[in-house]
Amino acid sequence: MYSFKTIEESRRYFTAIKDLVITVANCERPVVALVNGSAYGFATELLYFVDQVVAIRGSEFSLPGIRYGLVPVTPAFAPYLFGMLRSRFFLDRDFRLSTDEAVDWGLVHKVVDNVDEGLKVSLELINKMGAVPHGVYKTIKRMIISSLISEVSSRWDELLNTLAEESLKPEVKARLEEFLRK
Repeated sequence: MYSFKTIEESRRYFTAIKDLVITVANCERPVVALVNGSAYGFATELLYFVDQVVAIRGSEFSLPGIRYGLVPVTPAFAPYLFGMLRSRFFLDRDFRLSTDEAVDWGLVHKVVDNVDEGLKVSLELINKMGAVPHGVYKTIKRMIISSLISEVSSRWDELLNTLAEESLKPEVKARLEEFLRK
């Protein structure tokens, strides 16, 4: 993002992110994410669209882009995912969820103590969801996850355009440069 010089470069990048989310949301097979450590920015937002999230105890979830002048994708989805009252927390530039808080918010489904256990639990979840008859699984997933995407698509497009424009602003680049130096 820091190296973007043109609006076209920036739009391509943010469109690719949207395309990735749509691909994950429309995947006809179970998608389980295993989080080990810090999930910041889009790494947290992508979790909204997978089927299950397993996190290793001590993982954190945050949207630091707001600190640098970037609007995360979350505002388009937060009211549907977390409710209006919780969505206001995303205005806090230091917003962060611990593993236990992420479970409470519904972002994380299972907490494990280490990577080996996380891999084992993730595979068990994949097998369990894979045992659901394919047509039923596909229909339920489409109704739950994909319908959310269509519900917010107009706001999402607006958000992607805003992100593309904001990422080129000198003050945003200066904040990103400061972050990269740390």
